[in-house]
Amino acid sequence: MLDGSQRLSLSEKQQVMGDKIEQALKEFDYTLLLAEDLNKPLPFQANILTLYREPGQYLFMDAFFYWED
Repeated sequence: MLDGSQRLSLSEKQQVMGDKIEQALKEFDYTLLLAEDLNKPLPFQANILTLYREPGQYLFMDAFFYWED
């Protein structure tokens, strides 16, 4: 369940699993993305086909989580 804009509220069992997943990702030099970083505007011009924002108003989230069916 979402707890504010930056994190999920997890049960203790889910938190243990989440910690294990986070550790496994770190072993391969992956970093968890924070909501505050994903919600920052892109610092460059881009053309992302999305219905959620107008051109010039894209966020990092739009660039990372874009796919076309």
